[in-house]
Amino acid sequence: MTKQSQTRKNPRRLMGALVFGLIGVLLLSVSAFAAYGSTSGYGKYKDAVKTLVTATDNVTCEMNAVLKYDGKVVTEYTTQGKLDGKNVYSHEISKTNGKTDYESFSTTIKGVATSYNVDDTGYDQYESDYSNPLLFGDESARLVNFAELLADTVLGDLKNNVVLVSSEEGVSSYKLELSAEQIPAIVNAGIALMTVSDNSNTGWVTYDDSDATYAAYYKETTGETLPEGYFDDLYEKGSDAQWDQYNEVWSKMDAKYQDLLNEEYHNDVIINVKIDGSYSVYDSYDAYAEECLTDSGSIEDYLNDNAVLTKMVCNFAVNDDQQLVSNDFTVTFDTTDTKGVSHQVEYLIKAKLSDYGKTVVSPLDVGDRTLRTYDE
Repeated sequence: MTKQSQTRKNPRRLMGALVFGLIGVLLLSVSAFAAYGSTSGYGKYKDAVKTLVTATDNVTCEMNAVLKYDGKVVTEYTTQGKLDGKNVYSHEISKTNGKTDYESFSTTIKGVATSYNVDDTGYDQYESDYSNPLLFGDESARLVNFAELLADTVLGDLKNNVVLVSSEEGVSSYKLELSAEQIPAIVNAGIALMTVSDNSNTGWVTYDDSDATYAAYYKETTGETLPEGYFDDLYEKGSDAQWDQYNEVWSKMDAKYQDLLNEEYHNDVIINVKIDGSYSVYDSYDAYAEECLTDSGSIEDYLNDNAVLTKMVCNFAVNDDQQLVSNDFTVTFDTTDTKGVSHQVEYLIKAKLSDYGKTVVSPLDVGDRTLRTYDE
């Protein structure tokens, strides 16, 4: 059994993920393909990126991504990945407002995947059909082709903004910086198109903390308090009977909010349910996001329809072996909330690549954790 879905997928958020995926590819394409075929730093970087994406099967990558809202760090994501042919390793840490949300480790070695979250007492292990040794798998060549096509659309004199910063100890460092006036209009036009909100983004019920609301509802309707660790036990090893009981209570609790949404609000609002069962109603996704999601870490939740990309800075370095060794981005947006207050959103990514041809993936140490087993 699986946990019953608690909120409907919001198309605005899914589209937002696409927006920032495209921005990432845009930045890659602008810097990597700015002077196609050139023997200068542009061409070297282009070749390094192409080699990394389409032909590298042994490398270590460390990446740190930070989201800032009005200068304050809201979320931070750090990962270390190792690729050695078909063997892979990853260590991920996610933080929101300085507090760790999760930390996980995983490996795939000789067709066997092993993984665990740091807070868990168990670990998972299973056979994996992962078979592509390239960094981006089967999509590597397609990613490069798309980046080149996208670059053809936005390029012009942008290549003149890429400058050599230093060249020492076998590594050449470059910088690309674009101001608001230099950013192609098509980029902001695309952002405006994809972040526009309308009533198609409303008509759903969500919960601040669904487990806590469930526990409060259970006590209110039965007079009993759920035992300590109820949800951990349910999610890790709940039987069909336990899940049936959970879903029966959940359905009754959720039904009153769904009925309210459909009958009183004609499916045109977002109802956000609080821990104690009270709720707030929002007539737009922007209003809901500003009040309920700005601690979630999803960058699209900080941007309104009028978001404008105002600055892009890219620093990268290539070694004498034509390998990319570092790549840093800073992307800055100006946006105005539904109350007319201006804000600045910054997204920073720092990547370091090393140990080309020397990376080794070792078996994962699971400590004293026990192997999870699941009923067929």
